[in-house]
Amino acid sequence: MVVVFKAGTSDKTFDAWLVAQQVLEPRVDVAVGFIRLPEARPASERVTMRSGVVHRSPQLILFHGRRRAAIWTSRDRSDQLVPLLREQLPVEVGPPVRNEAVVTLERIERCCLSFCEAICRKSASSGGTWIGSRKRRCGATMKRSRCWTACSRTTGAAT
Repeated sequence: MVVVFKAGTSDKTFDAWLVAQQVLEPRVDVAVGFIRLPEARPASERVTMRSGVVHRSPQLILFHGRRRAAIWTSRDRSDQLVPLLREQLPVEVGPPVRNEAVVTLERIERCCLSFCEAICRKSASSGGTWIGSRKRRCGATMKRSRCWTACSRTTGAAT
């Protein structure tokens, strides 16, 4: 199952996305494509060409496999989105959608942690210490380093 949301510059885009997000956020089994307009107009035109759905903005198109299942456009009311999505989505949440081409926060966190561990090991050889595998810090010098800042921002670690 795939949802494509075309986001325009109107206030209705913001309202519609907030409503759709409430339903879609817990659904790890639904892939969501977000097309920002006007910047990504070619992507929007490609969706129009493949789906046969006339372009509108904002617009939400739900696909089951390659078949278009439901459409919501700027001409519809935002409060119609929840019933539309609930009617089309399976009741039970399925397995998570995985796309290896997409860099997730988990991959970024692992990368930061590997980098931090390498710096901490180097620091340990000159007197610093690595405190646990998940605490991500090795003394006062680590807290001020770029690595600590990157990990804190990426993972929400406390400083």
